[in-house]
Amino acid sequence: MKKILLFLLLGITLIGVTGCEGKENNIQEEEYNEELVSCLENQLGVHILTEQDDLVEILLSDIKDSDEAISYYKGYRASQNPDNLYVLIVWKDKIYSFDEIKEVEEYFYSKYDEYQEYSISSEDISIYIHNDFNDIDFEELKKACISDKKEATQTFPEDISDEISNTDKIIVKYDGYELGTITSIDVIDEILGVVVNSKRYGNDFLADNYIYKLELYSDDDLVDTIGLWADGKRVSSLNNNTDYYVTDEDLRKVIEDGIDYKFYNITEYSDNCEDETYLIYSDNSYNYYLNCANSDGVLITFVTSNKKMNIEYVMDNNYIDIKVLARDYPDLITRER
Repeated sequence: MKKILLFLLLGITLIGVTGCEGKENNIQEEEYNEELVSCLENQLGVHILTEQDDLVEILLSDIKDSDEAISYYKGYRASQNPDNLYVLIVWKDKIYSFDEIKEVEEYFYSKYDEYQEYSISSEDISIYIHNDFNDIDFEELKKACISDKKEATQTFPEDISDEISNTDKIIVKYDGYELGTITSIDVIDEILGVVVNSKRYGNDFLADNYIYKLELYSDDDLVDTIGLWADGKRVSSLNNNTDYYVTDEDLRKVIEDGIDYKFYNITEYSDNCEDETYLIYSDNSYNYYLNCANSDGVLITFVTSNKKMNIEYVMDNNYIDIKVLARDYPDLITRER
């Protein structure tokens, strides 16, 4: 009931704000999906507002120096909880530079130890949000605003489903490294369920390749290897050389439940990288150095939760083993005895 009231209040507030907003926050030089953007704004507003809050605009000029690359912008914070805020940007022509993103990122990482970022690349939309919990499920938010009307043309082959049905161990690999071994039958069954319920839509395929391998074993015999794409939602039977099928769920989320590993990536926004090193972590064997003058603009994104954090904050809170970071990013992190 509380969420329904918030949606109604938010709709009224947005109508009121729209009537008096300045040109700066109403950039509409190019067409964009107005219905989608409106839905996203309502969904995001619910995640920053309490019943005591009103929406307060965040001017684009507070975040960026120029609107040249932007078709549409909205930014709001909660009046009584000013650290609850979101920014939504629609970029022009699917073309925007690293520097354009950097300005927005800096606005958030300079203020908060962690926040969430999500992109809908097909619509050129970037979303940044911070609230008390940073626990928004963006896949659910996207489903609330985008209806998938595609019809499947083919389901995952039944004979392959039968071959892998007795899997009792899964070894997850990336770039030759073992990320972990899954032996929990509940997690294995969930992974198999996602794989065998995957579907194919049409006959056109992206040219990129899988980057993870899921080796499926039964009684220590390798029965199949499933290729998993970077988005976590495309799978292929490598033993049977199939084209990929699309899953309903991000398999990386399920895998994280079975192994001590979080899928992540690192982005450098610092202007001082490679100029000098910065001691970021020490243990009984090594000192670990970041190849940047400081850690402020080096961010880690946990891809299944869309959380972004400063690398030093990640280390201080033991979110990732430093040995994993040094292995995955040897050009960024070095170690000395």
